Amino acid sequence: MIEEFRKKSTTYPSFVSIADACSLPFRKHFHAIVAIHVVHLINRIQEFVDEIMRVSEALVVGGVYTDFYNHPIYEYYLTCLQKLGWISQPRGSSTVEFVELLQTKGYKIEERKTSLPTNQISSEVYDSIKNRYPSSLWDVPDSVHFKAIANLDEAIAKKELLFEENYQTLSHLNLFFALCEE
Repeated sequence: MIEEFRKKSTTYPSFVSIADACSLPFRKHFHAIVAIHVVHLINRIQEFVDEIMRVSEALVVGGVYTDFYNHPIYEYYLTCLQKLGWISQPRGSSTVEFVELLQTKGYKIEERKTSLPTNQISSEVYDSIKNRYPSSLWDVPDSVHFKAIANLDEAIAKKELLFEENYQTLSHLNLFFALCEE
């Protein structure tokens, strides 16, 4: 994502830094920190909250996503993983758990969410799965992943799984705005 950001043309000055979210390399105090689709990846959540409080008084946390997980191709892939004996292990906290922790630390929370109808192209969903773009697939061992993809390819070839061009879904935006009141 850092490389994608760097490719974008922007009219605003920006600075990109790759760092441990629990030990940010900044002495400066920021107006706000934005952490979109990050919290569920952090295992040391208390350290992250302490670090956020050290460098900023405001935080925007949440996610922007589609109903990718309800797409028939993804559901079939998950079934293949289960048949191969792989069980997903949770990583960090859910966004809701994280926000509850922020509230105990003196943050005032406001939630905003909306959903919009959209289309997903099945081939793009397939490519996302094959390339393991969703963070939920990062821990799947290569041997299990490649077998599940082979099973998925076979089902598509046999037309057991429809490889439709468009799939109706929703895109969701769920953000929590947190402001420290201490």
